[in-house]
Amino acid sequence: MAGVSRADRKLFTDVIEKVTWLYNLRPDTINVLPYKDEEKEYNEIEVIEVTLKEEKRLDRIAEVIMMAIPYAMLLVFRKDDGYKFYVAHHVTSKADFSKNVLGKLISSDWQTKESELLKRLDFKNLRFSNYYDMYADIVDAISVSNAQNIANSKHEMTGAEARDFVDRINIIDTEIERLKAEMKKETQFNRKMEVNIKIQKLVKEKKMSMEEKND
Repeated sequence: MAGVSRADRKLFTDVIEKVTWLYNLRPDTINVLPYKDEEKEYNEIEVIEVTLKEEKRLDRIAEVIMMAIPYAMLLVFRKDDGYKFYVAHHVTSKADFSKNVLGKLISSDWQTKESELLKRLDFKNLRFSNYYDMYADIVDAISVSNAQNIANSKHEMTGAEARDFVDRINIIDTEIERLKAEMKKETQFNRKMEVNIKIQKLVKEKKMSMEEKND
């Protein structure tokens, strides 16, 4: 891949065993219409499988691959009998309308062939109206699966609701970890208590958010 750093090339060599282009979903291979508006263009969807030697820096590997190929992509990491999925919407660059900009990466947990997520990703469960709708269904399926796994619940929600929930929980978890690190360094007892109170408030907030998804 052009423009890939030496460190990324070494990462690919160390971690990747094989890359397989599974499907190229485009109008001449599947009866789905392209989609284009002022912000995005979806002409096809690529499904690429990466067989791994080891699980290491998968976010970075996914980012490099998905930035190198300017089409909507379902990227599948495979190790032994496990599967991990990556998706990201693209938006048209305002600086150069001929280029796409990669949006936020969304990844699944590791899945088995029997997992509920793989059933949701079956093509017959996706919309065939156009490539954007089809890809949005894929992104939403992974988003909902992530949210349900975090909440340990089968609570039904939209893809947008799922992403908001996951983002909120991630923000809370990050702040809890930051405060725990701060508390370890703190030498004054009163200050430790203040930080601990903040942590407990965040723990309560997280619990309430989780309970909302179990109603």
